[in-house]
Amino acid sequence: MNLKEGKGAHFIVGIMENMIVGTESCSTSELERCLVVLQSVAESDDLALATTKQELQLVCRKLQKGVKCIDDHSSRCFNSAQLRVYDSVVSESRQVIEDICIEGELQRVKKQKDHPTFLRQLALKIINDIPVDAVKVYTDGSRNDSDCTGSGIYITTHNQELKIHRRNPDFCSVFRSELIAIDEGLDSLSSFSYSDEMWILTDSRSSIQHLANWHRVRDNTGMNILNKLKSLSVSYRIHLQWIPSHVNIQGNEIADALAKAGADDVSVPSAPLTYLELFSRAKGRNKTIWLIPPVHHWYQGSRPGGCLSIDCSRRDQTTLTRFLSGHIISLTFSYNSKCFEIYPKCTAEQATPDHILACLGLFQQDLISNPLLTLDFFRVHRLMDLI
Repeated sequence: MNLKEGKGAHFIVGIMENMIVGTESCSTSELERCLVVLQSVAESDDLALATTKQELQLVCRKLQKGVKCIDDHSSRCFNSAQLRVYDSVVSESRQVIEDICIEGELQRVKKQKDHPTFLRQLALKIINDIPVDAVKVYTDGSRNDSDCTGSGIYITTHNQELKIHRRNPDFCSVFRSELIAIDEGLDSLSSFSYSDEMWILTDSRSSIQHLANWHRVRDNTGMNILNKLKSLSVSYRIHLQWIPSHVNIQGNEIADALAKAGADDVSVPSAPLTYLELFSRAKGRNKTIWLIPPVHHWYQGSRPGGCLSIDCSRRDQTTLTRFLSGHIISLTFSYNSKCFEIYPKCTAEQATPDHILACLGLFQQDLISNPLLTLDFFRVHRLMDLI
């Protein structure tokens, strides 16, 4: 992700308009047709406002078509001196177009499927091509088993380095920890005497995708990062590059260790949790509670519909299921309270399932372990119509 995209097309248009003079024999109208394509991109906001892969591909096709048209014209019509000037002037613009429009091999890989050695080689190929005087910012986020989170930042140049770790709020998401690391890294660049190029190297693809969809960013951390990138991009060329984690890339391993150290830090963070983090925490707590079966005899069987597996008639299965659940025939509701008929054998208590079992000298475990025997008791005592 390069933040100086718009300059390439303007640069090509400007130099080519000056070089039209003296090339009448090759038809300036032909060259002007090529320039119209680039000028339409340079003067519009299509490139700056491209927020989806499809929109960017459309702009790239226009750029590449215009550059190819000019290349064909220059190879036929320019003399050697003009070609040298042309090549020297547009070399940066070509690199900008290549950065924007040509998807790198590392961006196409799938971490779950590709071998770590292969991923490491692709990442090192990019890292080794970074200019020696550029600033490299490795960032990472971490969360331990106690739900403590931290961010790690490792900034390095050819003659300086800086290591930072910080504690984030407990239960903070790893995604937010990754964004905090990028934000903290941008804040720390002021202490470096760097060149005009910066590389932010993160192992969080989701963070880069989040920032790329800048028009949808609403969180404070994301907005802070975008504002800082906008300010820095006026004077510096900034790259956001994904690199794979845990493939033995030195800078990433250092940032990972710093993030873990931040998570283990005993200091108490002051930043509050976001709404989504609070919601996620509550959702996880509720899920844990739901996975614990309630202390009710109904859940002690192999499954709530376990009566259907008993070898008896459909009526008997229904009777057992009703009795197990407590929803017997005599159950009614009055003022939101359960009411049962008076038990005919003792005429003193309501015929609740627990009272029926107690009067028969049975227990809940008898109903679960030997349901057919319990049915026989119900029949002998003529309770089937009650249940």
